Amino acid sequence: MEYHKDFTAQVISSTNAKGYLFIPRSITYQSKEYLIIKIADNAFRQNRKVESIEFPEDSAIKSIGKNAFTKSLVQRIHIPPSIEELEEGWCK
Repeated sequence: MEYHKDFTAQVISSTNAKGYLFIPRSITYQSKEYLIIKIADNAFRQNRKVESIEFPEDSAIKSIGKNAFTKSLVQRIHIPPSIEELEEGWCK
């Protein structure tokens, strides 16, 4: 996870993630809440262990980056209504 000064965060890597993955609306780090707003470029690239990705209905995810799922074996992704941008090649 990558944290920003504006209290937002993004998923940047998934090397240990496997099975069913739930990405919450926010996380708490050092007693501060950060909204998860993006799945970064290449975040799940070549991850062959994650099968499904879900988000809560009130998700704050706005963007899925380039090649976020390239060469992964993700079978199911629930795209929340908050998504504003799917970058080129996001589901390659």
